Amino acid sequence: MKMQSKYWMVLIAACGMAASSLGVCFGTAGLFYSPVANDLGVGRGAVALTSTILSLVNSFGGMLVPKILKPKTMKPVIFAATLLMAGSTALFSLCPSLALIYILSAFRGFGMGLGNFVLVTMLINNWFRKAHGTFTSIAMTFSAVPGLFLSPVFTKVIQASGWRTGYLAVALSIVLFNLPALLLPISLRPQDSGMKAYGQEEYEQHLKENPGHLVTGRPISFSFISAEFFLAAAYTGMVCIAAQMTQHFPTLAESKGFSSDVGALLLSVSMAGSVVCKLIYGTVADRIGSPKTIMTVAGLAGIACALLIVSSAVLPMQAGAFMYNFTAANSSIGIALIGSDLFGPQNYSKVYPVLNFVGSIIGAFSGTVIGLLYDATQSYNIVLTGIGIMQVLCIVCIFTVYRKINAREAE
Repeated sequence: MKMQSKYWMVLIAACGMAASSLGVCFGTAGLFYSPVANDLGVGRGAVALTSTILSLVNSFGGMLVPKILKPKTMKPVIFAATLLMAGSTALFSLCPSLALIYILSAFRGFGMGLGNFVLVTMLINNWFRKAHGTFTSIAMTFSAVPGLFLSPVFTKVIQASGWRTGYLAVALSIVLFNLPALLLPISLRPQDSGMKAYGQEEYEQHLKENPGHLVTGRPISFSFISAEFFLAAAYTGMVCIAAQMTQHFPTLAESKGFSSDVGALLLSVSMAGSVVCKLIYGTVADRIGSPKTIMTVAGLAGIACALLIVSSAVLPMQAGAFMYNFTAANSSIGIALIGSDLFGPQNYSKVYPVLNFVGSIIGAFSGTVIGLLYDATQSYNIVLTGIGIMQVLCIVCIFTVYRKINAREAE
């Protein structure tokens, strides 16, 4: 089936929204921890609390998306998300105290919730049936693009003109990334544009030939009070905790005696790892299955934790940072895929926002805890050890839940 221009428009818009919400708002937050803390005379843990607020309010915004997102409301929702994210970020530059930044972080987080992965994955699910994992992977990849390409730019702006000007640059980038979603003639569902989802015919044929396939065989009804959901939620919480550590890579570099330039480079390298992993993640999952892909990535991230603990030179730290942020693919694409695998596409709009909520809440508090642990110990070794253990537990959760599902379907 040929990829018509409308499909490309939807994909580009989804990529831009992923980049603006998670990539810019969250992915570059760590660049501001040290300069804001030093200027305002507070600890890095106190500044990291802004990300906690961001994640908490983001989770509530994401829960609202399935309720308010309709064919006629999609564009207004995207506009509101852009205004809240960019406007609050620009106002950070005027704040004389951390308290006001906290308040504005709540508005920024709500905008993120409206415009990030819940909306993006719903859009992808509606428009793409064939190679669904691949298209999800492409969109999610852009959540790491700003951290990879813009972190050095924002760092230079901060060094040259201060963190306040840095926030203005961040606000501008949010608007630019969301312009395709705001301006392109896209719709929430293909039928709203008189079209079918990409690969719809192949998908329907697949259903006829494989009625018991894992992804399509889920019952229409499901329960949140089940072993499957508990294991999926446990996995979600742990990978979202792991994702919080990347914000602290600039400080991790400083804690080992390196300059802020090396810290920015470390963050960029970690985002490169995220981009590389996300680019191939969906394609690999389409071929070998979600569980094998998720468990392999978790294993590599666990090895990276050990490497970051023992490394004291730039090159091995870069290698560890690159491989560590493979976990970003598990905390984005992985959650989306298991939401569909375990509960079926028909339940996705119910399950995924809840998993996103669970991950955001747990991740929110862990972000602050990581900052406070650093303030107390001047080291990230305890944090990295704990995250390494969690990667092992993630493998256990995924192995158990998929084995349980496969055993049930074999009966």
